This record gives sequence, C-alpha cells and structure tokens, in this order.
Amino acid sequence: MRFFYPPTFPDNAEKTQNAGLLHRIIITSWSLPILSAVIAVLNPALIPYLVPVGIALAITLLILMVLNRTGMTSLASATLTGVLIAVFTYLNYNAAGTPRPLSLLAVSAIMIGGLLLGSRGPIISALLLSAQHILIVWLNTNGVILSRTTTPGNLQNAVVTSVSYILIGFLLYLAISRIQSGIIQLRESESNLLVRNRELQVLSTSLEQRVASRTNDLEKQNKNAERRSRQFEAITRVTQTISATRNLQKALPQIANVISEQFGFYHVGIFLNDSANQYAVLSAANSEGGQLMLARGHQLKIGEQGIVGYAISTNSPRIALDVGVEAVYFNNLELPETHSEMALPLRNESGVIGALDVQSTERNAFSDEDIEVLSTLANQVSLAIENARIFDKSQKTLAEAESITRQYLRETWDRLPKETRIAGYKYSLTGVQEIEDTYSTHQDNTLSSSDKNRVSYPILLRGETIGTLSVRVPKDARINTDQTDLIKAVAERVAFSAENARLFDETQKRSVQMETLNELGRNVSQQIELKSVLLAAYEQLKRIIKTDTYIVALRNEDSPTMEYPIVIEDEITREGKDMRPLASSTEIDQVMAHGKPMLIQYTQQEYVEKFNDQGQLQAGTIKPSASLIYAPLIIGNDTMGVLSIQSHETNAYTQDQVSLVENIANQLSIAIQNARLFEETTRRAERERAISEISSKIGTSVRTESILKTAAHELSQYLDGADIIIKLQAENDENRGI
Repeated sequence: MRFFYPPTFPDNAEKTQNAGLLHRIIITSWSLPILSAVIAVLNPALIPYLVPVGIALAITLLILMVLNRTGMTSLASATLTGVLIAVFTYLNYNAAGTPRPLSLLAVSAIMIGGLLLGSRGPIISALLLSAQHILIVWLNTNGVILSRTTTPGNLQNAVVTSVSYILIGFLLYLAISRIQSGIIQLRESESNLLVRNRELQVLSTSLEQRVASRTNDLEKQNKNAERRSRQFEAITRVTQTISATRNLQKALPQIANVISEQFGFYHVGIFLNDSANQYAVLSAANSEGGQLMLARGHQLKIGEQGIVGYAISTNSPRIALDVGVEAVYFNNLELPETHSEMALPLRNESGVIGALDVQSTERNAFSDEDIEVLSTLANQVSLAIENARIFDKSQKTLAEAESITRQYLRETWDRLPKETRIAGYKYSLTGVQEIEDTYSTHQDNTLSSSDKNRVSYPILLRGETIGTLSVRVPKDARINTDQTDLIKAVAERVAFSAENARLFDETQKRSVQMETLNELGRNVSQQIELKSVLLAAYEQLKRIIKTDTYIVALRNEDSPTMEYPIVIEDEITREGKDMRPLASSTEIDQVMAHGKPMLIQYTQQEYVEKFNDQGQLQAGTIKPSASLIYAPLIIGNDTMGVLSIQSHETNAYTQDQVSLVENIANQLSIAIQNARLFEETTRRAERERAISEISSKIGTSVRTESILKTAAHELSQYLDGADIIIKLQAENDENRGI
C-alpha cells in the first residue's frame, strides 16, 4: 500500500516536496484513462480511438509512479507533460481540429507543465498545443485530413466538460497551495530571522556578563591556587613528620594530631579494616570525642555505615555536608560541632586497607577540588602505615630469626654430646678426664652463692646456655671477686671459641661430604651399566656415612612390583632382580607413595623388644638394623625407586645425614636413568642389527621355500633355538609353509 503514498527523501526536502506534488498530479491524471473508458461506453463509435489512448496513458502513469519513487522526479515530470501533450494532439488530430469539450482537458496539460516544470513549463506547453492545433486546422481546411469522430452527444458533452472543470480546478488548487506554501515559508524565514536577531542581542548582553563572570572566576582560581599551595605545604610538613615514625601504634595517633594541626580540622580519625574486611575499626583520633570513640571500640560496617564505610567499599572519596539528607551523618553526640566531613580511602598494593576521616566545624568546608589535594595526603598516610607495618613485620621476622637461631644452637649443642658421646671435661690434680654422663650442675644464669668453695657460671652463646663452667677450690680457700670476674671472662671466651670450633668441624665435614658427592657424581657418571653405577655409589657412600646395609629398590615399569638389583649387607653383596608387589605397609612403599625421605631410629629398648620378639637376634642370623634412612630416587616428578642406608647401631644418623643421603639419591637417580637408557639403547641396537642380518639373508633368496627356511633358521638362532613355524596360505590354495 505504500506505493499509493507520496515518496519521501530524508536527505533532500525540496525533492520530497516536488515528488509529492508529482504524485498527486499522477493520481489526478488517472481520471483521464477512466474518462476515456466512460466516453467509449457512452459513444461506442469512439472505442477505436479512445481505448488505445486510455491503455497507453494508464501504462505511462504506472511507469511514472515507479520513476517518481526511485527519485527520478524531474524525468517523470517532463515525461508526464509530454505524454499529455501527445495524447491531446492525437485526439485533436482525430477531431480534425474541431473544437470539442475534450479540448478543455488540454488546459490541464498547460497547468501540469507549469506546476512540474517551473515558470517556462506552461509557455512551452501552450506553444506546443497551439502549434499542433493550427497545423491540424490547416490540414483539415485543405482537405488533407478529415474528422474521424462523430459529434458528441449531450451526456458525453456533460461528462467530459464536468471532468475537465474538476481536473482544471484541482490543478488550480495545487498551484494555489504551492504559492501559499511558499508564502508561509517566507513568513517563517522572516520570523526565524527576527528570532535570531533577538538571540544575537541576548548573546551580546551575555558576553558582557561572561567577561565579568570570567574575571570573578580568575580571582577565585587565584584564591584557590593560594589555598592549594598552602595545603600542599601542609602536606609536605605532615609527610616529614610521619615518615620519621616506624612503630604503627605510635605512628597513627601522631599522624592524626599532625594533620589536625596543619590543616585546622576539628576531628581527624584513621580507620583500619579488620582481618575479615567486614568492619572499619577506628585506630587513631585527635579530638576528645575521638578518644571516647576509641575507648568504646568504635567501628563501622564496611559498605553499610557512614561515609567511611562507603569510601572503603567503593574505593573512592566521599564528601558529606550538614544539609539535606546527608545531615543524618552528623548525629554524633561525641562530635557535636561537625558540619562538614570527608572520607578518603587508604590503599596499598593489595587494595583498600582503611580510610582517613577529616571533619570540620565550617559548613561547606570541602569541595570536589579538595579531593585531589587531600587524596595526596591520604596516599602519604597509606605509605606511612605500610612502612610501619613493614617495620613491625621485619621486627617480628628478626625476633623469629633470633628464636630459630637460638633453637638451632640449643639443638646443635644438645646433639653434640650424643654424637661425640662426651658430655664434657673435668680437670683435677690427677689430670683431665672425659665426662661420659651429664655433669650434674645448676644451669643458673647467676653465680651460685650457696657454696663458698664452688662457683658455677653458664656458658652463654647468643643468649642460649650451651654449657656450664664450674670451679671448686679447696675447703680452706675462698673465691674472691677478681677470680669470679676471671671465671666469667673465661666462660664467655669458651662460648665463642667452642662455637668457632664446632663451625670449623662442621665445615670440614661439609667439605668432605661435598668432595665425596662430587667424586660420587664423577664415578657414577662414568659408568654405563646399572650394576656398575650402584656399586660405585656404594663405595663412595660408605666413606662418609656408616653403612652396614645398602639397598636399592627400583619400580618395575612393566608391572606394579619393586625389583632389587643390588642388596649389600655387612659387605656381602646379593645381585639379581628380586621382585615383590607394591604395598602400603613397608617403609619403601611409603617413601614411593609420598616421595619424601624417612628416618627410623630405634632406642636400645625398642630394638631389643622388636627383634627379640621376631627371633632375629639369635646366633648365626644377620643382625637387623637399628637405624634406617630411606631416600626417594626421583626423576622430574616421578619416583622411580628408593635408596636405603642402614646401621646396626642405635641413633646412628642425624638429620644432616638424611639430607646428605637425599642429595646422593638425587645424583644416583640421574645415573640410574642414564644406565637404563643405555641398556634400552643397546637392546634396541641389537634388535635392529638382528633384523638387518635376517633381512639381508632372506633377500639373497629368490625361491619361496628358501626364503621361509632362511627366515625360520635365523629367527630360531636369534631366539636361542626356539621352535619356529611359518605358514603361507592363499584363498582356495593348499597350505604351504615350514
């Protein structure tokens, strides 16, 4: 249905107007084909002349509607005017120039030309119609043409005349409407021009006001610049003050006081998030009301209470003024003089850690411009808090390190008598004697005054007691003050000298261990067979650690079992590949499962009870182990086996030796892996060599029987005399083979 509505062109208003006018004229022109059909019905004699004209005109009008909708309005306008002139020329020719009522319709062609083609359109249309009429009349006068139509009847005359009047009237209506539309547009343009003139006058007036306002703004900006300069100067002073404070508990109150003094704020509060980030807890304040809030443990729900909770939850500053709906924030009996408040989030690398809350007694004390300046202040406060926390953490770490050091010293010196089996030395007139049992003395940190003939002083190393120096004099003698000071000095020297000696011994042991580890690495890396690798590792390992039993267990890659390629007990070596299934009850299986080393040391009582019950301490049997180390053999993330070092003695190993065995196991793992790869490569090369030889011998034969015999014979030799059967069978053939 849109086909029967005027087309529109959004980008061209004039074209839309011309297309609408043409559309209405085309719709009106449809009356001409209809009129021709009516006349043909009223006067059948005119059918041969009017029906073709009506059909041609109807087709032309359809084409012109399509052209108009596609935007070719000018072409359609010229075509319509030309077609109407041609139609009226044809009708006038058939009437031989005789005036008829139909001649009134020719006026419509002139008017349409004027509406569609501009001011020259009606002149051109009128000249063409006049010329054709003069020519046709001259031809009729000279007998060249004769009238082919009959004189119209009264009804035909009435219909044609009425339609002509209506068509001419409608065209005049369109012409007048277009003229009126132009007049209206002119009036609107005039009105718009007047409005613009008034706007120019208003603009001129407003420019003067803007100049005055701009001058005032510049003065305000100068004042604000001076104010911000003072604020930044205050921030510098605050920064200098808070950067010198390290302890967080002391730093927060000092920061609050300095900010209040430098900026003149009525109240300054520092809130820090609790461990669950659920509440903002007031941690420092400068005002009396703030001190009361601190005493009662004031806290705010983050995201739900106050502008402090809002600033923390949104990670953005917030200003509240004592007006409108925000006045509810100032109903605090402990801070009655507050009329403006600003909360700024305190941030570090992990996020928001709290908020800086500043309050003023002035109304509208804060603006959006203050947010930038005071945010800088909040960043400085955040940095001070972070530095204080780092300092506290470093202090705690230092204390923990000192505690660990003292614990290490205590454990080391507690273990030393057990390893050396010497508790100390006793000097008397008979000479120096070793003390095998713990010397029973008091481990006091002060001199004992209970016995005037005896004084004991602890041997202290970094605050830890590692021994006692005791002196007893004959009954008739007394220990004076100088002698006491001498004993104290000797005890201090003994502590440092003994520690240096212990460190030297430990360094020597470490050096020997590292040398052995390096030599172990060289020796096992030079071996290419698994047996040689395991024996080389044993020879090096027994030099640095007591090894009564040496066991290597490897996981079988083809089945869930463990194989034992070598076991050495009391210098007796068992070789082979003993198999047993993986379980979860033995120590080896546990180490395989967790990939962690294990140390088992039975006490003398546990050792006797355990192995007497099992009947393993009888004469003639291998003595079971009392101390056992298990270390995983790991390649990448895969545990390939376990190395076990065992001793018949109780408490034979230390944790340091466990670490040593673990390092040895790491080197041994690589050597075992290389040996396995070498064995696999050797087997693969042997297999390829055998395949190559068999293929070469088969290739020399040209007969099927010879090929089969050669293949069976060579394969049997390679498989140590195994029976070989080779069959060839084709469809519908008898079996053939060897």
